Formats: sequence, C-alpha cells, structure tokens
Amino acid sequence: MLRTARNVVTISVLIIVGISPVYAEPSLIRAALLEGHVYISPLSNGDGSEPRCEERGGYFTLIYQDLALKGPHVVLKHPYIVNPSFKSVPHRWQIDKNRVHSLRYNEPWGGGSRDEAFLRDKLIRSTPMELTNSLKTPISPKEGDLRRDAFERAGLWVDAPALSRRVLQFAGWNHESLFFDLLPAENGRYEWYASEPEGNRIRITRWDSQPHVKKEEATKWAEVSVWTADVGAACFVTSSGLNRNFVSSTGRVFEAPRDSKAGTPLKELWKDWKTKPVNTLIHDVDNAKWYAFTKDQYFEVKNPIKPLVHALNIARADKATEALETAAKCGRVIRGLPEPKGK
Repeated sequence: MLRTARNVVTISVLIIVGISPVYAEPSLIRAALLEGHVYISPLSNGDGSEPRCEERGGYFTLIYQDLALKGPHVVLKHPYIVNPSFKSVPHRWQIDKNRVHSLRYNEPWGGGSRDEAFLRDKLIRSTPMELTNSLKTPISPKEGDLRRDAFERAGLWVDAPALSRRVLQFAGWNHESLFFDLLPAENGRYEWYASEPEGNRIRITRWDSQPHVKKEEATKWAEVSVWTADVGAACFVTSSGLNRNFVSSTGRVFEAPRDSKAGTPLKELWKDWKTKPVNTLIHDVDNAKWYAFTKDQYFEVKNPIKPLVHALNIARADKATEALETAAKCGRVIRGLPEPKGK
C-alpha cells in the first residue's frame, strides 16, 4: 500500500507548474561520462525555461552532449519530479552502465511546513538507461501515459536509511553540516553516506543496503564505517576500486580510510584547495574512475593525487548549458581528444 501511495503522488504532480529558481552561488559541476556522451543533471523548470544547477523542486532531468561537440545538447526529462512540494533539496544522482539512479522526496515527517530535505522521507529511484535515452524522442499526449507506465513498470524503489534523532536536533540551525550521497552497488544494492554535526567536526557514516529476503519487505541497512572530518560543507562521494573518497562543494578532496576504527578522521588529499579548488567532478562510468578539475589542473580522485596540467578555462557555472559545455570539454581531456579550436 505504501508503494502504491507513492506512485499515485508521483503521477498526480505531472501538471506543468512554473518553478522559481534559487539564485545561489554557482555550484560544483557534477557530470558523468558514458559511451561518448557527457551527462549533467539540473532540475528542469516546469515552464520550460533555462534549467539551472541549483533550483527548487523540478523534474529529474538529464542533459547530455556528444563529446565530439556536434549537434545540440539533448534534454531527457523523466516523467516524475524530485520533490512534490517544489522545495529546495540536495540533488543527488548517479549513472552506471545499465541504470540511472536518483533521489525522490516525500513530505516532511509528521507534515507541517518544515521543508528541510534531510527531514524528509527519501527514496532511491532507478530506471534502465535504455528507457531514459528513449526520452529524447518526441511523443504525442496519448503516448505520454504509456511512457509513464513504462517507467513505473521498469522503475525500482529503495528506501533510504532513517535519520537519527541527533540529526533532527540540528535541523533548524546547523543544516550546512548535513549532507548525504549514494553509490549504486551490485545486484540492486546501494551504499548510503550521510553526515551530522559532532562537536566542532562532522560525523560521516556509511550504510550498505542488504539483500531482500522477501520481495515486498522494507530495505534494511547495515552500518559499515564511521569517520570524522572538519569539512563544513556538503560532499560528494566517489569510488576508486574498494576505496571511497569525498569531494566537497568547496573544492576539497578527502580519503576515507578503509578498515579503520569508528571516528577515524578523513585524510585530506588535495593540499592546494584554497588556491585551486575543484570546480568540476566527472564520473568516467566506462572506466569506473572519477576525475576532478581545477582551473588549470586535473587528476584522478584517488591516493596519491597526481595532477596534470590542462589549458581549459574551468570555472563553475550557474546555467545548465554552461555547465554542460564545461563538462564536455573536461570529458575530451579525459578521453585524450584535442581541445576545441578557439576555446
């Protein structure tokens, strides 16, 4: 019954609504590189205006560009929205070779007017990459229902871990110390990362989802690791084999020590972050690697960091088209393609 109710909510909010963007400082550019294309994901406005990388609510949308930089970018707007109440939410998504994964939010626990996303019921939603790519094909209004039905049939839902009472105590005044992110694992399982304040530092916990014993049972999560850090900003998790690292929205890079005792501090890997913060984070899905780009250097996100020089003009971007253009240039560098002439 709970799943059915969620699906009803998803379908009922597909009415086109104008959504006002949040005019914030440009954020770190997050992109994925897959089979000759680079993808980014802003939240698309219902009124069709320029999607921004930081904005309230909106449809979950991927925008991709051919690395050859031929032809226009392609918008893949999924037939469901991230947040029914059009409130500000941390946008988290991942792509692997087979599926697209993203977060969807329900109303705050207990109702009321509080809109902090970390207080909300969160669901990890995944759909086949093949189905997502079909969104570039125009369809008639009658076919719209058929496409939504296809997404509902192929979509998978996983409940995110419940938050601790300690997190709720800080929700009103210390939300900058809270973040969460996810990584898809094998066999439909996920890794979940979340932070909470702990004294003058933050506590970062990793949970792994457990296999379902029964098809309809709620997702169970097991705590795997706990670290501390002096980050003071939201982070994105990356992988390098079995190792896990974090890239902060302020452009710092940290390593999460493996097999360490609970509370072990993260290790800072990028020492030049104050003068050369990371502006773009690229997930090379084809090769299972992550790359960070500063204004004049780039490196694979792993220990040890081995920076290489690039000649691109790498800066953060507010508009999605600008972020996509930057991500495509970075993707060409990763693939060893020549830099575009006149750029």
